[in-house]
Amino acid sequence: MSEKNNFSVPFRRNYWLTIIILIVLAISFANYSLMEKHINRANKVRQLSFELIQELRQSSDDLSRMVRTYIATGNPKYKEYYQDILDIRNGKKTRPEEYHSFYWDLVTVDNPSPRSDTQQKIALLDLIRQAGVTADEFNALAEAKSKSDALASIEYEAMRLFETNDENNKIKALQILHDQKYHLAKSAIMRPISEVLYRVDKRTINMINATESNAFWFQILFIVLGGLLVLLLWRSHKSLQSILGGTVEQVQSQINEIGKDNLAPLQSVTKQNEHTVIGWLAKKQGELIAADIKHRKAEAYEHFRNHILEIITSNKELSVVLESIVQGVEQLNPSSLCSILLLDDTGQHLLNGAAPSLPDFYNNALEGIEIGVGVGSCGTAAATGELVIAEDISTHPYWAPYKELAASAGLGSCWSQPIFSSTGKILGTFAIYHHHAHTPNNTDIKTIEQTARLVSVAIERKRSEKEIISLAFYDALTGLPNRQLLQDRLKQALVSSSRSLRKGALLFIDLDNFKTINDSLGHDIGDLLLQKVAKRLQACIREGDTVSRLGGDEFVVILEDLNEKPIEAAAQTESVSEKIITALNLPYSLGTHEYRNTPSIGATLFSHEDHSIDELLKQADIAMYQAKKAGRNTLRFFDPRMQESIDNRVSVERLLRTAIDRNEFQLYYQIQVGTSKQPIGAEALIRWVHPEKGVISPLEFIPLAEETELILPIGAWVLETACSQLKLWQQNECSRDLVLAVNVSAKQFRQADFVSQVQEAILRHEINPKRLKLELTESILLEDIDETIESMNSLKSIGVQFSLDDFGTGYSSLQYLKKLPLDQLKIDQSFVRDLLIDSNDRTIIRTIIAMADSLGLDVIAEGVETEEQLQNLFEKGCHHYQGYLFSKPVPIEQFEVLIEESKL
Repeated sequence: MSEKNNFSVPFRRNYWLTIIILIVLAISFANYSLMEKHINRANKVRQLSFELIQELRQSSDDLSRMVRTYIATGNPKYKEYYQDILDIRNGKKTRPEEYHSFYWDLVTVDNPSPRSDTQQKIALLDLIRQAGVTADEFNALAEAKSKSDALASIEYEAMRLFETNDENNKIKALQILHDQKYHLAKSAIMRPISEVLYRVDKRTINMINATESNAFWFQILFIVLGGLLVLLLWRSHKSLQSILGGTVEQVQSQINEIGKDNLAPLQSVTKQNEHTVIGWLAKKQGELIAADIKHRKAEAYEHFRNHILEIITSNKELSVVLESIVQGVEQLNPSSLCSILLLDDTGQHLLNGAAPSLPDFYNNALEGIEIGVGVGSCGTAAATGELVIAEDISTHPYWAPYKELAASAGLGSCWSQPIFSSTGKILGTFAIYHHHAHTPNNTDIKTIEQTARLVSVAIERKRSEKEIISLAFYDALTGLPNRQLLQDRLKQALVSSSRSLRKGALLFIDLDNFKTINDSLGHDIGDLLLQKVAKRLQACIREGDTVSRLGGDEFVVILEDLNEKPIEAAAQTESVSEKIITALNLPYSLGTHEYRNTPSIGATLFSHEDHSIDELLKQADIAMYQAKKAGRNTLRFFDPRMQESIDNRVSVERLLRTAIDRNEFQLYYQIQVGTSKQPIGAEALIRWVHPEKGVISPLEFIPLAEETELILPIGAWVLETACSQLKLWQQNECSRDLVLAVNVSAKQFRQADFVSQVQEAILRHEINPKRLKLELTESILLEDIDETIESMNSLKSIGVQFSLDDFGTGYSSLQYLKKLPLDQLKIDQSFVRDLLIDSNDRTIIRTIIAMADSLGLDVIAEGVETEEQLQNLFEKGCHHYQGYLFSKPVPIEQFEVLIEESKL
């Protein structure tokens, strides 16, 4: 015993010294690692500080770029981006994810923002403060931020000047954004930012250098301790040989044999070596054999698991995946029978998932069984969420009601594990049966738990695939096919029609006045209405037809397999549409509200002939708008002539825009005379002189110009040309007293800068404003009469005259008429035309003249073509005239000849 202790003393001493050195070595290494972490953390803080400071600099550059682009393009989207940059920087708007320096480089007018919001509102200066900058550095950055805010006021001023629509102001706005003052202001922003970047960089590098110096000395200590450890290990080797029970080579040889999976029995060990390493190897041999068996089973299960995961990621049905899992576990454990039961949608009943080895009568008996404690192993596991082990079914209390059923199926034991989803919800159970009573070991418990998790993965993966398909092809609100699936179905319908030669129809349905319900009752009620509409539409069509929601309150229906004859197919389409209209006209119960709504339906037929999907949708959309125009709550079919009309309109609009650029317009002048037929003025009438089509009447292009806002540049050109002509007339004795009337549209008049446009034109051409007469239509009285009167008074104050054109044909309110600073009422030619044969027209003219006299206004009649009309108007008190009796509208050269002849 004393000899044994003598052998072990050096080893124990060396052992503890080694432990101590290892501890010191570990502490040294930990300190070295900690310093490395400090360096990494300092670098990260430095990087974060740099990114945030660079973001402050970049925000200033982005603001300049957005305001310049806005002023260059006039696109309001860039002004919106400008405000977004300020709001994000000031913490008034949530910061997008990965909001780095290149973020606004990815944003264009046509594309959405590249990153979604983080739902975090925080000012950039607060983020910089949190990043760990010093107080001096933060104050410098705050100064830069303040100067950037000051520069924003200059940029706002530039945008304000640009939005006045005055060319001089636009030029001034551009100058503001490019002059020396602006660039000096930008430099004042960048200078403190640059200084802070330098200070942060220098401060961080100094700290890193100091930390690296300390880390170097810990490296030296680590090396010294390592050398000492090697020495102690060598001494330990000597003392270890005494307790190995043999040479190191002998022990190594035996360990190598075990390492090669050669687990044959080792040679017998003498009693003297019983407590040596060789003796320990002999004792552990049995344990290694058992571990090898366990490892082989685990490896087999891993191969099985990987195989199942491959099946899960394939396109196979869930039932196939579950059956593969059951069969795989049964192959790994030949004495077992496995079962998977799934909870139904109520979460209260079990349904068969997979149990191929269990008898059919047994599976049928479990189908739909209600879960609960005491309902066998599976029913109890599903109810409690815990593993249930019935080692002997014949004696277990949970199986009392089902012992005869289990005995008939030859089942002796059942272990059931709940199947949990990733959120903890119970999906079903996985069970392992044996023909005889059987108690599970740890490996069995691990197998059943792992398999239950594998089943959970399979169930959730397949359900996720279904959800992805639903999100990709179906509308989330109504569950109807979305645009993508609609296009696919329509493509299939076209192919089917080409094979069967039968017609199909496309219905474009829009709910009338849907915006009203959203505005009055809220979007929740609006969504509820859309869901009810979707159900009613589905009830109106056949099984093979399709109802789709495009978005908003727009639905599309595809009707297939209609009659081959167009008339019969149209009749079938009309029948379905009437059914839809009737269904959608029924009242809706929306929470506590009862609401009625109507649809407008556009329809187009398609057949085996070539049709593109976009063309059909466009045709149905056009037809729907025709239904809107027809009074809503009705059906309209697409008419090819309607499409031709729209195409012509697009063509004319394109030519009209070109005409503005090419200056293809010309003013014609129609003389206005007094009682003695002496010229008193003229009305300027625009003509479009197309290089190929010749002179185009304003009746063909003015309405289109009104709709497309092209009337604004056209109206500005007319005003400018008229003032230029008045300037020339003032220099001629024959024409210096003539008054030139210019027609002004309501849209042109309501421009914010219209008054200044007229004033500047008068000053620029140095004309007598009393010789300029603006003819306004009664439509101008329909909106903001007070602003209209204010604008008219502003021009009236400098001498400009006003005439109310087409008087009596539109909105004539004496209440407003008496407030307007008018000089003249113009009797519309529709009253003059039938003056001699229609007593009503004579009465209207007489009333207009009397009313003008009472208001102190002049009267002029247009459309005078005969001497009889002239005489009748004169007798009623009208003394100024315009019409073909005196002259048609003519170019300026012919008009001036006409004036000179009248003076002879």
